[in-house]
Amino acid sequence: MLFLLFQVAAHNPTGVDLTDGEWDRVLSLFKERKGDLFPVFDSAYQGLAKGLDEDVAIVRKFHKEGMEFIVCNSHSKNFGLYGERVGSCFVACESAEIASNVSSRCQLRIRWNYSVPPLFGARIVSAILGDAKLRAEWEQELAGETRPNQPSEAKNHMPYTSSSDHMPYTSSSDHMPYTSSLELVGAVPTDILVLISHDHDPNLAGAKAGK
Repeated sequence: MLFLLFQVAAHNPTGVDLTDGEWDRVLSLFKERKGDLFPVFDSAYQGLAKGLDEDVAIVRKFHKEGMEFIVCNSHSKNFGLYGERVGSCFVACESAEIASNVSSRCQLRIRWNYSVPPLFGARIVSAILGDAKLRAEWEQELAGETRPNQPSEAKNHMPYTSSSDHMPYTSSSDHMPYTSSLELVGAVPTDILVLISHDHDPNLAGAKAGK
């Protein structure tokens, strides 16, 4: 059995997400090789690419087709709880018997690894999602952070120096711009940013005030 990991939306670091058609091809492949390939979905940026529902559409499509899979969800980004590392793991199984066996193995792993997890961040998430008013407010705020596919707008705010202007925005969310050009990195003055690598996103937290 080969486990394959996919980021469902706002791919980090490239920002290049699969199209609906490409996801359909992935689903077809897993249906053809059922029992040979097993999908694991990483949902670290749900609600920050296209929307809460849109960003997990492929997960729901796999579930609708009766496929088995694992989906790992993080609330570090969409709830701003980096220090709490709050998340969850769901395993979709073909039968109640398999689900019971998987649950037992997961509980053993939990016991061996950390036994009792931190509760503070999880209680924050639970309180917000369990209250209709708070949940609506959270969803509204999260929608304001969503980055729709607008390549031209994103490019207008980037300091290009190369005539090729080769940034891979053609089919991606601009939530995770990929600084693939060495010229692009060099175009950012060192007195503005204190840290930017040649192959990853900049540390905007290091930007100086007034710049």
